Amino acid sequence: MQEMLKMLLAQYGVPKKILDTLTMIVLSLIRSKTASIRQMADFIEINASKQVKVNRIWRFINKSKLFKPNSIYKAIVKLIFSTYKAEQIIIDFTALKGHQIKLFIASIPFMGRSMPIYCEPLFLSDIYSLKYSSENEFIIKQIEALMKILPKGKKITILADRQFSSKKFIKIFNEKNIDFVMR
Repeated sequence: MQEMLKMLLAQYGVPKKILDTLTMIVLSLIRSKTASIRQMADFIEINASKQVKVNRIWRFINKSKLFKPNSIYKAIVKLIFSTYKAEQIIIDFTALKGHQIKLFIASIPFMGRSMPIYCEPLFLSDIYSLKYSSENEFIIKQIEALMKILPKGKKITILADRQFSSKKFIKIFNEKNIDFVMR
């Protein structure tokens, strides 16, 4: 699986200098089934203390400007869809309590859980600085970006909360020929 993942990531333009570390982190994420850095560190197969592993993951995440996240998302999505017959994508837009940030998250149902395949933050400062005129504009851009990373020709049904039932979102889903279910 490690070599297959490396090939996929390289295919999507991940620079060689970060390929090994990224592969190690993605595999630890898959194996730990959580985004907790401390728990992911338990699944990193290098001869080092847990704190060294935690620090390595943290440094890598903080230097994420070295690559384009969509390349990573696309590689991970291709890996998932080539090994797992996912037909639904769950989308959610949620606020983190105590922070001035909201997250657009796309996940697939996997073994009774929701496994994230795409995530983008919206900082309150992005609204104040008029980077986005509204939360809806941000969400629409993220839905469009999500559609670009999905495998071509793969029929997907979007499962979404009622917050996505506005005419704007329904129009986008219809224009993009996306099946959707609001819950």
